[in-house]
Amino acid sequence: MENWGLVTYRTSALLVSMYSSSLSNRKRVTTVVAHELAHQWFGDIVTMEWWDDLWLNEGFASFVENIGTDYAHPEFKIWETFLDSENSMLFVDSSYFTHPVEAVITDPKSIDTLFDSITYDKGSSVIRMCYEYLGPNVFMSGINQYLTQYAYGNANNSDLWTVLRFANIDISFL
Repeated sequence: MENWGLVTYRTSALLVSMYSSSLSNRKRVTTVVAHELAHQWFGDIVTMEWWDDLWLNEGFASFVENIGTDYAHPEFKIWETFLDSENSMLFVDSSYFTHPVEAVITDPKSIDTLFDSITYDKGSSVIRMCYEYLGPNVFMSGINQYLTQYAYGNANNSDLWTVLRFANIDISFL
């Protein structure tokens, strides 16, 4: 569980041995740590405006967990796992019971329904598509602007798209 400046874990979610822990357990611990650390920025420094935009917090944290895991342990081949999750999510997303990543929440009782593979995995897939479409430099420039502009405040879906749109404007002619 992340809190601004502090991440708490269950012992089972943190302690592993290179010698006695399974590969899947070591991957899980690495991704959980990376995910919760990502929330220091996406969720804590910049917080969603309302539950409709939960995917911003969880989609970014899920995307960044893969970047962090790949950096720390390239042997895990985490992007292959990402594609497996994406394929599973697409199956769920094609069902009658799906919802958009930006879901309209009018009743606090329905908030819990958003903590699912659509919010985490589809949200992360949307972020990765933006990364691939814009390219690493433009994407990171836009995310840097997003985190700077909305630091210690709230942002919504439209705020992200606006920042990314302006990050993609070529001003090299100036």
